[in-house]
Amino acid sequence: MGIAFGSAIAAQALYPTKRVCMVLGDSSFGFSCMEIETAARHKMPLKVVIINNNGISFGTDQIYGDSAKEIPVHVLSPDAKYELIATAFGGIGRSVDTAEDLDASMKEMLSDDRLWVLNVHIDPYSMKKEQSFKWLSTEDDVQGDKKPDSAKL
Repeated sequence: MGIAFGSAIAAQALYPTKRVCMVLGDSSFGFSCMEIETAARHKMPLKVVIINNNGISFGTDQIYGDSAKEIPVHVLSPDAKYELIATAFGGIGRSVDTAEDLDASMKEMLSDDRLWVLNVHIDPYSMKKEQSFKWLSTEDDVQGDKKPDSAKL
């Protein structure tokens, strides 16, 4: 956890004409997100996709309580605007909430030569979905009776 930026920066340095797209969680992003400055300083057009569930393992849709003692340790702020870190260093940042926005943003991002951060908000309570190939899932991996909402990520 937290090694994505180092790996992506190394890949971009080795292959400067290739599109390097890293996918990481919001917690992992928090460990080393200031490496965006490294990418910006070296004019690297990294593509960063944050899978944001507002937490470590699972998050919450809002923070309850007024004191730090009342907030579970695995919860990250649902209001975090991680995409703004890209704009702070001259890149493009976008917050994404739907599958349609994700598709459009990915197409735009992958056709652009600038640094990008997509902050992709997913259901903080979502679990692993049943896979097309049964050998990729066990009964314990599959989410219960909750049906996924196709419009919401």
